[in-house]
Amino acid sequence: MKNRILSALLFLFVLSSADAKVTLPAILTDGMVMQRERPISIWGWAEKGEKVSITFNKKNYSLITPDNGKWKIELPAMKAGGPYTLKVNNIVVEDILIGDVWLCTGQSNMELQVRRVTDKYAKEIAEYENENIRFAKIPYGNETKGIQQDIARFEMKSDQGDGHEDPKAYKNISSLKWKKMTKGNLEECGALVYFYAKEMYKRKGVPVGIVNSSWGGSTIEAWMSEDALKEFPIKLTERDVYNSDEYRKAAAMQSMMTDRQWSNALYKNDKGMQSEKRWYAADLDDSDWKRVDMFANDWKISNGRMANGSHWFRQNINLTAEQAKKNSVLRVGCIVDADSVYVNGHFVGTVSYQYPPRIYNVPASILKEGSNNVTVRMISYGGMPSFVKDKLYCLAQDGDTINLSHEWKYKSGCNMPSKLLASLSRMCLQVCSTR
Repeated sequence: MKNRILSALLFLFVLSSADAKVTLPAILTDGMVMQRERPISIWGWAEKGEKVSITFNKKNYSLITPDNGKWKIELPAMKAGGPYTLKVNNIVVEDILIGDVWLCTGQSNMELQVRRVTDKYAKEIAEYENENIRFAKIPYGNETKGIQQDIARFEMKSDQGDGHEDPKAYKNISSLKWKKMTKGNLEECGALVYFYAKEMYKRKGVPVGIVNSSWGGSTIEAWMSEDALKEFPIKLTERDVYNSDEYRKAAAMQSMMTDRQWSNALYKNDKGMQSEKRWYAADLDDSDWKRVDMFANDWKISNGRMANGSHWFRQNINLTAEQAKKNSVLRVGCIVDADSVYVNGHFVGTVSYQYPPRIYNVPASILKEGSNNVTVRMISYGGMPSFVKDKLYCLAQDGDTINLSHEWKYKSGCNMPSKLLASLSRMCLQVCSTR
């Protein structure tokens, strides 16, 4: 009888220990890089009084979680190397390198990804891989109520292996992941980060870790603490306007609804999308379209004002039989604001905002000897429709470049009210919150 009681107590002890949770911050995860030659901080959260056992580099450490539930330990400094494994209670973090860690932050210049510069640096990027360089992009997030202890997470139910969810099993998931600078990950890496990390590795010869916390268009005030903003009280007052979670949620919802309704109205009223033969059709009769210079202003004006909405452009380019057999790249410079592009009636690409270069792959299967049609459906949100000068406008092939003409056939598809108000709503949530 006594043995049964002891077994039951032991079972309950093991069960309660298994239920106890230790949480690590999102940044401490597989593939991370930790700073060399300085004490290594490991921290996290657990229940008050819980024992935290840590194993790293074949050494064991332990501590008891204080009353506030936050624990931290400093491990001895180490030289560059790895990979290592970190174990914290039942959490295992693998493939850890020790090297130099850099924090990179800023706006779009820091955030701009490698995929945006592959055209210019294609050979250099294609030839480089290095598993000793790792990068982590901090996911977007804003908060008006003070400094956060960790990156936002969401809960995901885990299944039982048979496709059915276990209602009692949840995993805390963060979108932050450390990634190796290898072919499958390169395009996601910030371009400036990529070149900087390569240079640091070349100079130092030790693993490099980059934490990229950047957000295009954000203001410096959004990155400052409340104490730092006390000398600028209007900024704190501006923050307080958006201090209500309910208001922020409603504003975001209104912005999304306005975007959706604007886009629906545009599609419904765009003559180029609603006509019996859509205006991107290769055999469309466009003989009554007027001819315009793409860089002129006359086509942009409607009733004395710059016109929002859709603008359609068509032109034909001639290809030889040999050129028509080649996969090509269509470059349509940069366009304010958005575009969808078609070749011989086939959709080849779209970009939803003004800054990225338009670089669209055109398979040989849709090309033909002789005349080939290129159609651009331009969308203007804020009344400044335009093609950006000094950019490339051509069909590029190995050994050939067929330039697009500045003269296009043009027709307005639909005039729309400004979409600027919806954009301002999103901007306020981004700019007026402190991180």
